Amino acid sequence: MKTRLVTSAAALFVLALALIFFDTFFFPFAIAFVSAVAVYELLVSTSYIKDKIIISASVALGFIIPASVDTAVWAHRFLIYITYGSVLSTILLLRYEDIDFRNIAAALMISVLVPSMFAILVNLRTNYAYTGMFYVMLIFGGGWFPDAGAYFIGTFWGRHKLSPKISPQKTVEGFFGGFATAVAGYLLMGWIFSIVMPMVYPIIFFRPNYVYLFLLAPVLASAAVSGDLLASVLKRQTGIKDYGKIMPGHGGIMDRFDSVLFVAPVFYIALQYLPFNLVTLG
Repeated sequence: MKTRLVTSAAALFVLALALIFFDTFFFPFAIAFVSAVAVYELLVSTSYIKDKIIISASVALGFIIPASVDTAVWAHRFLIYITYGSVLSTILLLRYEDIDFRNIAAALMISVLVPSMFAILVNLRTNYAYTGMFYVMLIFGGGWFPDAGAYFIGTFWGRHKLSPKISPQKTVEGFFGGFATAVAGYLLMGWIFSIVMPMVYPIIFFRPNYVYLFLLAPVLASAAVSGDLLASVLKRQTGIKDYGKIMPGHGGIMDRFDSVLFVAPVFYIALQYLPFNLVTLG
């Protein structure tokens, strides 16, 4: 528990730095680094891929996609994806006796989907001048609030297993506790940002839609749980406990960001297509 809390405090410090330098190159490069490590962990710790060329190309793609959102390279991202796919196809053709197509398919899926989801965070920063930071924090909160609530409530009051075959530690009590934590966390974040944002940006008021936040939190919490469970399925199938050791007490980057990866696209879709504003500026 102590190690977990210390690591969480260190991670929050790094997140705070990323937010302080939110409008600089530091933020996209920090996200790109996390993305590259996540791709590496998913390929190496699961033993899906052992070929160094494939691993190197995949990690490079994991970094380039989020890092390029603010650059001219972003307009050519589909060419980058096609080039990466061509590299994998060539390696499979030349080494078909050593490398299985299923492993190539896993590498392609991981190396395209993971950085694309991380790129959403940078995209929000780029396209939403005064609300981008709030949206990014909602994605992080949507992934981490339910997890924190489920962990603590499940630890002290959990009695009924949620999915014992996939993740034996998760409980029904923790599941609903995570929902409650997500709602409370979202409302608190809305209030904090309504005070802080007019101090940071040249706007008169920053007014979150609290009803929308109240309704959105459980939806994103569900996405977070789905991401967490899917990550657990991969662990079960490959016989590993954690994706890495970069965060003592937590595991690897993917052990902390699995839920965030599922929250990001759901949030982005809601932001783009639901017929009401999450924030009113003035």
